[in-house]
This record gives sequence, C-alpha cells and structure tokens, in this order.
Amino acid sequence: MEIDFHQMSIAEVIDKYPSKMKQEWDMMPGPGHQYHSQIIIPQWVEDDFNRLKTETRYFCASNSPIQFDCTQGVGTNEESFATAPHATYGFSKMNTAYHRYISTAPKHKIDRWMHDIAQTNFRLSSYKIKVNSQPSGQVVAEHFDSLTTWRRENDEEAHSRRFVDVKRYILFISPQAVGHFVSTTSGAINWEQGDVYSLSWYAKCATGNASSKSKILVQFEGFETTCG
Repeated sequence: MEIDFHQMSIAEVIDKYPSKMKQEWDMMPGPGHQYHSQIIIPQWVEDDFNRLKTETRYFCASNSPIQFDCTQGVGTNEESFATAPHATYGFSKMNTAYHRYISTAPKHKIDRWMHDIAQTNFRLSSYKIKVNSQPSGQVVAEHFDSLTTWRRENDEEAHSRRFVDVKRYILFISPQAVGHFVSTTSGAINWEQGDVYSLSWYAKCATGNASSKSKILVQFEGFETTCG
C-alpha cells in the first residue's frame, strides 16, 4: 500500500520510521535544504555562545531516528548500540561527541535573542531551539530528525500535527572554516556566518568538523503561526 506522508501525524512518523517506510522515505524527491536569509551576528552573540553551559552528547545512532546513549549502550527504543548498523562503520563515542544547549525560555540575553528570531524572523509557534557546538575531529552520521524529543514534551500535539507541516531552520553562528561540513539530501551546504537555511521536512543530515575550530549552529524547529 502506498504511504501518504502528507496525511501522517508526527506521532505516526516517529512510530513507523524506519522499519515500515524507510525505503519510501529515501526515495523522496526534492531539495534537502534551501537558502532562506541572512542574520547579522553581533560580537556579543558570538561571545555568549562560546560561554554557554552545554551538555556533551554522543550521536552513536543506528539507521533509526533514535539517538543512542553510548555510555549506557542502549537507546530509548531498547536496541543495543552494539548491533546498530552505524557501529560497523566506525561511529562510536570516540568520534561523535557534540555539545548541546536547549533554550527553553528567554531568561538570558542570548536566549531572548534566539526566541526573538524564532518568533519574528521565522514566525514559529510550538518551537524548539537547539544550539549545537561540534568540536574538532567529531562527526554526526547520516540521520533523520524525527522530532522525538519534541514529542515527549508535546505528545497531544504530536498526534494532531502533520509531520509535513514542521518548519526547520539552521542558523550558522560560526563562519565556515576549512573542514567544517554540513550535508543534507541536496548535498553539502556552503555558508557564511549568519546564513540561514531551511530544511525540508524529509531531509536527512550529516555533519563533520575536520578543522581546528568548533562549529556552532542553532536549529529551530516548529510550526508557522497564522497570527499577526
């Protein structure tokens, strides 16, 4: 039976991908990313990002939208990391570290700056803001962001919202250095500091840092508001 992605809720996509529709998802036509706009990054913003108190995470993932905790060896879907397909290609706790900061409320100046962008520039509601800082020598394997963490906080909405309606944006805080790499279904992104790219709802993504400088970006995901 043909899968109609345009009718599926966020919860349905999370529950069914990838075992029941991965092949159809991989054949999705169209661009993975498109240039959206440019935002000026003041010096104080760059300085504040470098001072954020982040949590170190590891992207040791299988071909599923679930991230695996390498320290425990088990993911939230109870698959063993030891049997995850990506492990056979050399992805491990040693080379998939990244630093994550989630801005849940506009309590500090840097948070207010990001929330203002989400609401004013992107006109988002029910959104999530994630800051990712990737250290030198680290990679994030090809993956699909399924809004799993968003669903945990918005389970009722996850059943009523269509997955195709999700809006995703990447704001590059760091200028692209030699060795900085972000790729989607469309191929590699070439960016300048402050560039914003929109990601399609079906886009896969992979990143890497082969430079001597950390790569900082902000991810916005939410739904376009009809108000105002």
